[in-house]
Amino acid sequence: MKRKELVQAWHQLAHWSLVNQRGQEESFQEIKLRQTLKTLHLQAEAAFLIGAIELKIVQNNLHTTTAISQAILQVLHEQGYVIEAEEYKDQQRFQQYKLA
Repeated sequence: MKRKELVQAWHQLAHWSLVNQRGQEESFQEIKLRQTLKTLHLQAEAAFLIGAIELKIVQNNLHTTTAISQAILQVLHEQGYVIEAEEYKDQQRFQQYKLA
């Protein structure tokens, strides 16, 4: 594909739109912006949780993997990530089973 064709294809895509589940027409740029905002929100959430976990580890001077795992579970529960905490707990059990 030549550069000119590529630019034309991108220009068409930029003006492309679709009808969403609510029956509203949405442009490619709106979809792209919404996805970018979702990604940024998830990154901010992850950074917040990592910071809270690190703080708990430092404040409690934790050094063992068991203590750190418990701190992670506690932070997840404190912040309302109950499902994620259960998934993490299951993952930890699976790891222990594999090592045994």
